[in-house]
Amino acid sequence: MEDLDKYSRFLGRNPDGRGTMEGHALLPLELWSLFPAAEMDALKAWAAEIVAAGGLVTAGDVVKRLEGVRPDKIGKRHLTGAADALARLGFGLAPDPRFALRSPKAEEPVVLFHLGAPVEKLEDVSAGYRSALMQLALASFVAHADGHIAEAERVALAEQARSAEGLSEQEKHRLQANVDWFLAVPPDIALLRRKLKESAEEDLAALRASIVAAAHADGVIQSEEVAGIEKLYKALGMDPGLAYSDLHAGVVPDGPRTVRPPRSGAPGEAIPDEPVTEARTLDSARIAAIRSDTERVSSVLGEIFAEDEESETVGGLATDHPFDGLDEKHAELVRTLVSQAHWSEEAFQSVCNTHGVMPAGALEAVNEWSFETYDEPLLDEFDGYDVSPDVSAAINEKLGGVTRNVQTETA
Repeated sequence: MEDLDKYSRFLGRNPDGRGTMEGHALLPLELWSLFPAAEMDALKAWAAEIVAAGGLVTAGDVVKRLEGVRPDKIGKRHLTGAADALARLGFGLAPDPRFALRSPKAEEPVVLFHLGAPVEKLEDVSAGYRSALMQLALASFVAHADGHIAEAERVALAEQARSAEGLSEQEKHRLQANVDWFLAVPPDIALLRRKLKESAEEDLAALRASIVAAAHADGVIQSEEVAGIEKLYKALGMDPGLAYSDLHAGVVPDGPRTVRPPRSGAPGEAIPDEPVTEARTLDSARIAAIRSDTERVSSVLGEIFAEDEESETVGGLATDHPFDGLDEKHAELVRTLVSQAHWSEEAFQSVCNTHGVMPAGALEAVNEWSFETYDEPLLDEFDGYDVSPDVSAAINEKLGGVTRNVQTETA
């Protein structure tokens, strides 16, 4: 049943999806031989052609290839289905919507690449992969800051992806494909600025530290990079003059730096063996501090860049509360949404603004919560947003129970 979960969820969202190419791709691999499909062979051949041509293809074309129609607006659901379908054939999609810093628009490119082998659960990645992805994303912000990607910057980002420690070969393939996407699609500085408006001062300091680390990644800081970092600081609402002091104080690798290549000299006296000394011990306190800083920076970047993600936990709600698992803003949003059966695009944006949440992030957060709680999404995108009658009825029933309990206690 767990292996059939993705297929089941797909049919829940698309009752007519049985027999489609996207639905077939979500079947467990063991069942493919029982349900052969010529469309899957055609999809595999198409993906191989795209990869051979460099891997870049518009997001809209990928979704159209799988679903038969090209949607005007592409959401996380479209890209997740596409990524899962391609992964069953041994191809990857970057950015993967589960980890994307932002979702590509229909006309923007995505990257197809070889995974090396079919994969059934793309979401199973290591913490090291998530951290490396965030660091590369920030490095790409620095590279794009001056409006030009230098060849040295491309090489440095590619090397950073290849040299990431503790990752599987497949994770390194995925990391490299994301680097290609970061370089192909300019970052949304406006989005970053909006995210930083609510950031604490200590979070801003962590971001500055990561920018400096990204600038030092290749060991060389060009004057163009300094100018680019100044522009990035300004876009983030920081004093551009801080770039000089931050770069000067930036952390550089321990150990000697090569000043002049070694060369043979005139023969002389033999150098005696180095005396045996007591083995050096690792500074556990320093290691712990570095690990803590790395984890904190990754956490801060995840909160800043995750455009489509919103917090899904909240304190203060009783475990039997109908909105358990949602924060206060999204709980109140759901309370409003279940009051009618359909919302137009404009009305949905308006109600999201009223409750202080972003429409794209709210849609994802509410539907994921609904999946976890009721095994189906609350909102279905179709000429606006249809509210699931079953989920709505269940929520209203719980709301009635809560109201009755409150009235009883008051009496």
